[in-house]
Order: sequence, then C-alpha cells, then structure tokens
Amino acid sequence: MPYRVEKECMPGFDRLVNDNEKCSVLIKRFGAEVIGYDVWDEEAGKFLPILWNNGNDSIPFPGAWKNHATILFPIVGGLKNGRSRFDDAEIILPGNHGFARRSTFDLIEAKTEDSAKAIYRLSSTAETKKLYPFDFALDLIYILKGNCLSLSFKVKNIDKKILPFQFGWHPGFNTELGLGGKRSEWEISFPAGRYKQYHVLDTGDSFLTGKKSRHEFKDPFTFSDQELHCTMMYEIEIPANRCCRLYNNRLHRGVQMIFTDFPHVGFWAEKGQEYICIEPWQGMDDHEK
Repeated sequence: MPYRVEKECMPGFDRLVNDNEKCSVLIKRFGAEVIGYDVWDEEAGKFLPILWNNGNDSIPFPGAWKNHATILFPIVGGLKNGRSRFDDAEIILPGNHGFARRSTFDLIEAKTEDSAKAIYRLSSTAETKKLYPFDFALDLIYILKGNCLSLSFKVKNIDKKILPFQFGWHPGFNTELGLGGKRSEWEISFPAGRYKQYHVLDTGDSFLTGKKSRHEFKDPFTFSDQELHCTMMYEIEIPANRCCRLYNNRLHRGVQMIFTDFPHVGFWAEKGQEYICIEPWQGMDDHEK
C-alpha cells in the first residue's frame, strides 16, 4: 500500500506519505498546521518544498513570518478593538484569526486506503469559553491523494443557541521553490469572469474600509509588495470560479487551489519575503469603523 500515516513521527507531529509519488505532508498538532509539504519533481530530480519555511519549526530569520499554513477559527482577520457581541454573548478575541492556531488538537482518526487521511479535533474548554463563550467541536480533515492535499472542516454546535463562527485557511506558498524563484516572477490567475474586491486600510491592519470595486479578469495578474502586505481581498460569487493558480513562467512551476465552498479569498505576504499566501475564507475582517 503506497499510503502511510506516521503518527507521532516526532513528538507532536504526524506525517502523511504517498510512497508511489514520493510526496509527504508534515502536520503539527499545535494548531493542526501543515508545516511541510514536499513534492517530488522528476525533471529537477529533487523534492520541491511547497510551503514557506517548509518543514521547519522555527522562524528562518528575525522578523520573518513564523507560520506555514495557519488555521483561522473562530474569526477570519481581526475584530475592531478585539471585541464583538452576539446577542448577549461578548466575544473577546484580540489579535488576528482566533485561537485555533494557538491550540493543540487531538488526532482522532488516521486511515490509509486510497489516500492518507488524518482527522484532528479541537473542542471548547473553560479557557476558550472565556474568549468565545460557546461550546463547539472543530474537526479538520486532511487528505493526501496523489500529490494533492485537501483540507475540509466540520464544526459541531454543542450549545442550544446559535453558534457564530468564521473559518479560513492561510497557507503560504514558497516562491523560491528550491529552484531559485523570486516572488516578483509569480502571477495569479482566476477563471475568466467578474470579481468583487474589498478594499482595506493601507496600514497593513487589513480592516475593511467599506469601499468595493469590480474587476474583469481574463488574464493572469501581478501585484505589488504593498498590495500583498495590505491583503488583496476578493469575493467570488460563482462557485465554479472559486479556484486560482499561482504560477512562475520562468520556472514553469506553480500551484493550484480549489475552494468551492469558500466565497472569499485573500492574498497576503510580508514585504520582501519569499512566499505568497492564498487564503480561502468563510468570512472577512472587521470594518475599520
């Protein structure tokens, strides 16, 4: 059988493996985060490190983005002043993207049939309820099939009241790719169509300004460091168009992401660092006012 799940390949880490295609995915239980994604490239005769800082559990240099493929829950982006209300419940979530990325998940299932599959769970605790006063169980399902990795999620409402939440994924793709690529060489493409862009503050805080614009895309587009740093946010109304490709014409390499059930997507990177994040979301940042 070509597929394996190496549980606790290192303390706190699991690995999904496809021996036939020489592909592997390293998952850290803290944050249930994919921190390594290696794909064998026959032409280059080497493994391509798909993610930023691929396979490393420490930052590559001071000031660098320290994550790889962050899970966003129960919010996407940030709340204005770190607080919100839902009915009579006060939600206190300072910083960005909620607490799942700073929580340890349990591996509750591992299967190897026609793929390598791992399911992780995060359940509410007394500590999470101080910030987000709801009972829930969040399951993340990772599947490696061929050299393609998929993530799906399930949220179970354990409360007798409505459970408000947002969810997103935040993978940063390595633009160097082990082949000498440069971020300025990469371009993004959507299926041909019209797309709504949400505009944000130019400070890097990503809060929405309330301004929107429409764009007609039929060809790949490029971006500036400043645009990426502030986050480029789009709403994709047609489910069939909810996919994008990040491609380097010089290297003739790229990645494709399909996010049919996620109506929003963001593109982000720190200035001068060799990655680009493609972030499918159900939800968005708070408004600036």
